Amino acid sequence: MRKRPLLLTACVFLTGLAYQRYSQWEIVVVGLLLVFRECWKGRQTREFKKAAGRSLVLLSAFLLGNFYMQQESDSRAAYMSKIEDGSRITVWGELIKMESTEYGNRGILSNCYIDFGEGVMPCNDIMVYLSNDQCNIGQIHKVIGKVNMFSNARNEGNFDALVYYQSLKIDFAVSVEEDILLSDTVSGWKVWLYSLKERISQVYELCFTEKATGFYQAMVLGEKDKLDVTLKELFLLGGISHILAISGLHVSILGRGIYRFLRKGGISFGVAGVCGGMVLVFYCIMVGKSVSTVRAIGMLLLFFLAQWIGRSYDMLNSLGGMVLLLLWENPFLIENSGFWFSVMALVGIGFVGKEMLHGWEKAGGLWLSLGITLTTLPVTALSYYEIPIYSTMVNFLLLPLLTPVFALAVIVGLLGACGLEQNVTAFLLAPCEWLCTFYEWFCELVARLPNTTVICGKPKMWQVVLYYVVLFGGMYGVRLLRERKMKRRNVVQLALVLCCVCYFFLPKEKPFEISFLDVGQGDGIYISAGDGTTYFIDGGSLSVDCVGEYRILPFLKAKGVRAIDYWFVSHCDTDHISGLYEIIEKGYKIKHIVLFEQCSDEEKQKKLIFAAEKAGIEVLYMKAGHGIHSEDMAIRCIAPIVENGNPIGEDANENSLVLQVEWHPKGTEEKFIALFAGDISSEIENALCERGLLKDVDLVKANHHGSNYSNSEKWFATVRPEYIVVSCGKNNLYGHPGAKAVERMEESGADIFYTMENGQITFPLIQ
Repeated sequence: MRKRPLLLTACVFLTGLAYQRYSQWEIVVVGLLLVFRECWKGRQTREFKKAAGRSLVLLSAFLLGNFYMQQESDSRAAYMSKIEDGSRITVWGELIKMESTEYGNRGILSNCYIDFGEGVMPCNDIMVYLSNDQCNIGQIHKVIGKVNMFSNARNEGNFDALVYYQSLKIDFAVSVEEDILLSDTVSGWKVWLYSLKERISQVYELCFTEKATGFYQAMVLGEKDKLDVTLKELFLLGGISHILAISGLHVSILGRGIYRFLRKGGISFGVAGVCGGMVLVFYCIMVGKSVSTVRAIGMLLLFFLAQWIGRSYDMLNSLGGMVLLLLWENPFLIENSGFWFSVMALVGIGFVGKEMLHGWEKAGGLWLSLGITLTTLPVTALSYYEIPIYSTMVNFLLLPLLTPVFALAVIVGLLGACGLEQNVTAFLLAPCEWLCTFYEWFCELVARLPNTTVICGKPKMWQVVLYYVVLFGGMYGVRLLRERKMKRRNVVQLALVLCCVCYFFLPKEKPFEISFLDVGQGDGIYISAGDGTTYFIDGGSLSVDCVGEYRILPFLKAKGVRAIDYWFVSHCDTDHISGLYEIIEKGYKIKHIVLFEQCSDEEKQKKLIFAAEKAGIEVLYMKAGHGIHSEDMAIRCIAPIVENGNPIGEDANENSLVLQVEWHPKGTEEKFIALFAGDISSEIENALCERGLLKDVDLVKANHHGSNYSNSEKWFATVRPEYIVVSCGKNNLYGHPGAKAVERMEESGADIFYTMENGQITFPLIQ
């Protein structure tokens, strides 16, 4: 603690915050290890009093964090408990941010108050959608409108808007119906910074191609609205997506560049630091004060201060100081992935990378890049559920090119905003265009390499804690070996790195599970046999755009599912296959697609078969009597029934695949039977009942999303389900589930679940 007291104190304070928020034993382990480290260190040096004092400071930090998080959580709960989604509300606050979106002008109000009629309560920041185009930063607005509550993730692995925005201390949004300007006193210099940002953005639009415009608007100005989706995905595959946001790297390039330029011009340490610091603060306000930007600027200001007063600068100690300041301002940042990426990347440089660097100085950049990769690996796994394999090498090769080009983009952008002729500006920005093209080409090259990314699934908290204990403990052990001049130190170091990396690359165990995903108005069902075999039934939606990319694929990655063995398509309506098309286009591995050969809609089926064969997916065909077996599961096709060479159904819905799934692990008495019948009608249901093809089941999916024209009394009386799941979208155009169908389901005595209400539904039920 004598060398880095702020870093240790920040770690224990953060542990106290997290313990209050999550109350998990793994979090306490972190704090106890740090306290134990101080006690053990004092024991070795026999400085018991100092060790006890340091331990007391750390314990106090833990208790303070615990108390502070409790206070902040209670304060939020006091007013959130009085607010409902869709209710009318009156709030006022200061407009601190404004941006144009496809949904209108979106602003952030800070220093807010809510009027509940019987009293006024202060609250955190609020997102507002304003119709007034003449709003300026610094104005005080009183708005009346409807509350739009942020929603939790509908399926495992999906984007959780509630957690994300609340981690930024934005509690809810308001669709404004009435906007009253209470104070027109604006912050002149903030307005000027906002207009400067707009002018620089226009310079990029005039001088760059559309793809490069989005690239530099995101990297320099923090605007991601025009960022090319393909480019973003390529950068993610290459492991350099962090350059598409304002990060510590960009701030360091700008701040240190200004400081060194002034110092070389003979300016004193103090004046150079003040000038550089002022530029950084203005830049931070202009681009929106993201967490990583504030952290980086704060650390640079501490560096300037150390240079001015002639003291040594410790990066990790200053990081600890900034973490304490950020968490005191907003303790909910512990749930923000951007905060963790920013912090752990610095730990990777300042500790892990430096420890690995000894003895390998000639490849210093590579080892520092590897240090960043190792420390951010759990954060990457928690955020994206997959890890880019070549990120260390790609960052090592590409990042050195970024420094001069980023500086050029900033300088020329400013000159263009100040009136430099467009032709001259475009000429000077040409290298920036070339860099964007080169980065895109290089990432496309990396994407063609085998196993560009490995799906690792979402790790558990204990796995993350264990990983960091092994990594940091191992690096500390390597330091001891180095101090004792052990010859095999580098061998131990490489073995440790290999163990840490492989820890996340090992395939995850997948127990028996049937999950009904909330895909809106459609179907999407994941089945794990428990023996390593995975299945999926349908996967489409009429109400959710990009359902495969944003709902189904993130779910599969979060589960650690690297491939689907058999993907069944009950029939080829859009609400059953739209997401499957997207997943095929994304290159996700599907081994087999299973269809009914005599599909009523041949055109749609031919299109799907063409897409599958183009992607190298084998297409199989089923009809009544066919089956697929694995070690613990058997799937039997009951329908469509074919008579005289033709199916008995008249359309695609009636000719849906009807699948009976039976899970029965060998050597056990456990059994679970489920029935999935697509969109069949009551006529087909009755035909199956009369032919004696059905038996009692534990679980049945409501046919045709709960339509009144399916789900007959005879059907439920025959299959006698214990559970019924209705997969449909909220307020859908078809009126699903139908009132009569729901009545028949309730009369069956089964427990009924709705994806539109519950989101993802998983069996066996999680108690």
